[in-house]
Amino acid sequence: MEAPAVRPANVRPIEKLRLIERLSIAGAVPPQGPYSPAVRAGDFVVVSGQIPVDPITGVWEAGELAAETRRVFANLDLLLAAVGATRQQVVKCTVFLADASDFGAMNLLYADYFAGMNPARSTVEVKFRNPQMKFELEAVVFAPTAGKDSLMIERITPSGCPVPHGPYSPAVRAGDFIYVSGQAAVDPVTQAWSFGDIQHETRRTLDNIKLILAACGADMSDVIKCTVFLKDGRDFGAMNEVYAEFFGQSKPARSTVEVRFANPDMKIEIEAIAYRPQAHTA
Repeated sequence: MEAPAVRPANVRPIEKLRLIERLSIAGAVPPQGPYSPAVRAGDFVVVSGQIPVDPITGVWEAGELAAETRRVFANLDLLLAAVGATRQQVVKCTVFLADASDFGAMNLLYADYFAGMNPARSTVEVKFRNPQMKFELEAVVFAPTAGKDSLMIERITPSGCPVPHGPYSPAVRAGDFIYVSGQAAVDPVTQAWSFGDIQHETRRTLDNIKLILAACGADMSDVIKCTVFLKDGRDFGAMNEVYAEFFGQSKPARSTVEVRFANPDMKIEIEAIAYRPQAHTA
């Protein structure tokens, strides 16, 4: 009989319901509200947004991008170690910036942290409750229980698809899930931006997601969740018309928010999660 997995001493389940564990992690930054630092669901650990707070002193280290980014990554390392995972097992990140012009400087630090083992990613500009804060990062980690291969992760850069504009993978397969990085209106043949009205950009963006999924052995009917980022919330209705064409009756779960992009000419970005069991791609 296989030995049961041993839980690290500093990880305590707040609640266990079926295969869901809400984790309280000693030594990590205490939650700033009614949320769990991390939640395990089956083979995955979903990590709450990490902020630039010293977990020992509780002092905010906000105000300078490089210092904030390093603190956030140090806090993420604490959580990863607590759940028995490494940076290589991070499969999806969302980066929140107070100022989209920090995109390039953040990418240098981000690339150094992941050292080529790049997760899928989306990056948007937001407004933080702490006006001095510049950077926050949330993550999804593939951390299967004992007896499974924790490195069963494939970072996918398909040919004929848009080349990443930063240190991220266009798609990452982890187990039976495929995480597609935020896609935008880029022509996959010329690699040039293909700007236009919101319906043109939505169609180009979803066509790119479709191309990436096909390279992963999946299609749009396998998508279970999308996040739509809009530059202008007034484009919601026109975007929906095109979006409906791609999904028909196979409507995934979705959130739609208004944000600012590093490229001010962009009107839309869409990220996706698909579920395609490995046996179906043989």
